[in-house]
Amino acid sequence: QRESAKPGTFILGCNLAQSPRALVPSVGFVDAMRIGGDNGPIDMFPDRYRKGPESATVNYFLNGRVWYNDPDPVYVRNVVPLGRARTFASFTAIAGALYNFSDWLPDLKPERVEILKRTLAPHGVLSTRPIDYFESGLPNAWVLEKGGVRVFGLYNWDTNEAKRVDYPAAYAGLDPEKTYVGFDFWNDRFVPSFRGRLTADVPADDCRVIAVREFDGTKPVVLSTSRHVASPAFDVVDEKWDAAAKTLSGTSRVIPGEKHELRIAVPKGLTCVSAVGGRILQDDGLRVVFCPETDCLSWRLVFR
Repeated sequence: QRESAKPGTFILGCNLAQSPRALVPSVGFVDAMRIGGDNGPIDMFPDRYRKGPESATVNYFLNGRVWYNDPDPVYVRNVVPLGRARTFASFTAIAGALYNFSDWLPDLKPERVEILKRTLAPHGVLSTRPIDYFESGLPNAWVLEKGGVRVFGLYNWDTNEAKRVDYPAAYAGLDPEKTYVGFDFWNDRFVPSFRGRLTADVPADDCRVIAVREFDGTKPVVLSTSRHVASPAFDVVDEKWDAAAKTLSGTSRVIPGEKHELRIAVPKGLTCVSAVGGRILQDDGLRVVFCPETDCLSWRLVFR
């Protein structure tokens, strides 16, 4: 197939990874691989909703290295509970797996389209892993690491009971001696500073995606944006703090014409007084809203 296809053709294999005898001979011949059995939306196959995440977790180390893992479609259709729709889409996005969906777009409610918009683009980060890989048949926590940013995907696969995620900091890849702050993407709220343990309550059949950064109280840091579930690792580049000028600046990959919001943790004693082209909002943290006209936004925030 590879020899007969045109140069640049993207080849997706199907289910060969279910058998080691078929998996090894497939290496190098396909760009992506359906690495498990069929999953299905709740209206057709109510008992298969975990098939994709199960297979993508078992084979996570192949993704982006040997091929892109294909865990089968993401389902956000209206009949799927909203929390489950967020969970499937977030899992696929954070894992960096091949993203595909088969829902009929004109029928989707706005909140379902919003899930696709915030998860569909690939982040391209290889340092993504399940945290409790050896402790759970289907891990409840994944982490994406890029620079000083960690984005935690916390998933509750139980459809009936809420789950409390509670890990020692070192187990989650955090320094137990340092303080961290975060932003809960789907709940659109800042996470108070913490140290020593990573804890979160996850409703039944739902998820939480929390971006976390070290916070020493000396400078503001971007925790998240409205662009993508893997922000700021996905979209913020060249973030710089000028202590003398008390200026935080950077560049973000954005969607032209769509509101773009920066979510920033600010030390006590500092106040943002200027954001050229942006609107400053203060609640439990700093938010700055821009309306970019191009796909690249250069921003500069002045504090006093």
